[in-house]
Amino acid sequence: MKRFVMLLLCLLVAMQGVVGEAPVQRIKTIEVDIEGLWGTAITQQAIYIRRTDGLYRWNPEEEKFELVLPLVFMPEECFPLEIETMNAKELELLDQYIMEIFSDGENLYTINRLTRKWAKLSKEEGLVWQDNLLDMSVLETDYSLGHMFVQNGFMYALVGKEIPDDQLENRVQYRNDLAIINLQTGEGERIEDYPIIAVCPYKDNKQLLLIRDYDEVYPTVAILDENRQIELIDSVKFPQDYSITTVFDGLAYDDATDTMYVIVPGTALASNKGGDFVPVTVWPATLLPGCVGGVLMDGYLTAKGPGPNGNYCVMQSYVGGGAKQNFKSLNIRGHAFIERAVNAFREQLPNTLLNVDIAPLTPKEAVQMIQSGSDTVDIFLLRQSPELTSMFQKGYALNLDESAPPKEAENDLYPNIKAALVDGDGQLRAYPVHISAGHIGVDTPLWRTYLGDTPLPTTYEEFFSAFLQYLDANDEAEPDVYFVADEDAEGLLNHMIFQYIYQNETADKPLSFQSPALKAAINQLLTIAQKHGASGFTPQQILDTNIADEDIKPEMFFLNAGGLIGHFGENPDGASRLFPFTFEKDEQAILDGYLEVAVINPNSKRMAEALSFLEILSRKETNPVQYTLLHQNADQAVANPNAKEWLQALQEEVQLLEKAIEKANQQGNTQDAQQLNRELTVIKEAIEGGAGLWLMTEQEVQAYRPIQPQIKFFENSALLTENAMEQIRQSTKRLMGGQLTTDMFLNELDRIAKMVYAETR
Repeated sequence: MKRFVMLLLCLLVAMQGVVGEAPVQRIKTIEVDIEGLWGTAITQQAIYIRRTDGLYRWNPEEEKFELVLPLVFMPEECFPLEIETMNAKELELLDQYIMEIFSDGENLYTINRLTRKWAKLSKEEGLVWQDNLLDMSVLETDYSLGHMFVQNGFMYALVGKEIPDDQLENRVQYRNDLAIINLQTGEGERIEDYPIIAVCPYKDNKQLLLIRDYDEVYPTVAILDENRQIELIDSVKFPQDYSITTVFDGLAYDDATDTMYVIVPGTALASNKGGDFVPVTVWPATLLPGCVGGVLMDGYLTAKGPGPNGNYCVMQSYVGGGAKQNFKSLNIRGHAFIERAVNAFREQLPNTLLNVDIAPLTPKEAVQMIQSGSDTVDIFLLRQSPELTSMFQKGYALNLDESAPPKEAENDLYPNIKAALVDGDGQLRAYPVHISAGHIGVDTPLWRTYLGDTPLPTTYEEFFSAFLQYLDANDEAEPDVYFVADEDAEGLLNHMIFQYIYQNETADKPLSFQSPALKAAINQLLTIAQKHGASGFTPQQILDTNIADEDIKPEMFFLNAGGLIGHFGENPDGASRLFPFTFEKDEQAILDGYLEVAVINPNSKRMAEALSFLEILSRKETNPVQYTLLHQNADQAVANPNAKEWLQALQEEVQLLEKAIEKANQQGNTQDAQQLNRELTVIKEAIEGGAGLWLMTEQEVQAYRPIQPQIKFFENSALLTENAMEQIRQSTKRLMGGQLTTDMFLNELDRIAKMVYAETR
């Protein structure tokens, strides 16, 4: 099964602003199309990429990559590449089989790992291969090869390797060694003493390293001397604004000012003359780590990696003022959808550096930081929960009623959303960032194939009856279709118990689990598990790495689907969106809501900047779709501002597919032609239907409004605290393991409900 082509439409980011004594600060983001891309190299004068057909250089005046050196790529008939069986023509082509390109700051270099040769690369002289062979064994890698450069006749590269399970010793599964090859003698060696995360040229023919153990928050600066001895520089410290999940990369050194630079998501840090690292400029990629390299070009720190929108880019940020620049900073921690707000904040406040740590954070962890007096994090991004409500009640969140913009935006929020953001006195303590809700997805054509005219289920009794009917007819260890995705029997039981809590818990008394419908549904599930074992439950884990595998099989039900945009009800031709199952027929279903919110640390010393960020979050233009989902009076369709680019990209894709189909037919590849035709049909239907013209259509807006009151956030729940949920999960484990009967299990849940109700009320 071939994977569908993903079309990423990204806008270039540009920003200007005056920063201290420095010239006008500029950020440059050069998007690089990854189609046919083999390598990228940055010198002090230019940016180069290696594509299938040659070497390209960035032309800043015309803002495009221009071909400077044509290269013929190996034709398909030469693969697999076996030098011993190649003819003279293929051996000639083999010399151009180069992928990695790298530099010494001025000149370009490349290697051919098959022939073990290395070459200088230029527009004027082309590929100039050297006679001596290199020890390529030191470049053998388990997963990656990067941070390559040449210095004083030696080639350096970070080589990723996998650590065997029996040697982990609490370390990460992967780490980098430093490979070094003498370009004159060809001899190679690997430095394996430390887990190196970045390397770059340093003064006096030495190399600058960043070393970081898995369990360390901050890396250590180190120097590798000409004798291959590593000296740790513990005296150079990093700002105390980051967590263990922060990625430090994009290492660079400027000999003219004796300044070290390190890129973290959203910020470039500098250490001048051995001083501590301080933030000196914003970095275009605010949320995504993974920058590689680091070269100073005319006062710009330049590196490659994931850009602001996840696209591959070469990014530049002005650092000509060095450590003399004086920036404010704003530190945000937590995982939520804030990319648009981050970009808007940068444009409005270019002198304020955003440090965004996307590591998930719980209210308990946030409270502990606040109680300790910490002001390291200014804004917490948290998910609404009973623990978050408790945090509001105890005053561990800034009162936003005194801030005009969030307060004004609050007035128009849907009532159920507003109720999840206030304390017991009705004072606003958070602002919503993102709303979603759980629903059930079902592949309707599969349902009709196996269940015929049976109506789609609305209750657990109907769902389990259909499940049993399906398994009785298709009881196989590896069925052609899995009935339910992402769950085993125990997971499905937990799903059902929590849905019962969502549906029935109230604030005035402990929830009773003595429900005949609940008991009957549990017994149905136990019958399925006892009669059919694991059949019907999917054991497959679908990731980006295996989504195209032939052994990935269809799944009929998805019980953990999310999203609020779209029609609820049966779709005969595809996926149907169903409300969560209920326990009684004709009972109104509850949509279990997920609300990500922004909370300001009351200890923050950057209150004005934090409030500015929340004000940007509250604007409709920051995220018009989320604004429409959050606000009662936002009742208009949301147009796609990139509709023109969307249409152009799809039209280009149609042309490519039509050529590919013609070629496949000429070669007699019927199967390929059929698959390509299916992809072409999907794209043409998207163009004809105008799917990309709107982010949210008028019909979708009107479909959302009547179901919005069915969304529940459980801010006052006693049973949906982490402590109570863990007790419930342990009880379901005992039931599925045979230690409890159904009646004993329900009695145990009653006991837990009464206990946690007494504790929380």
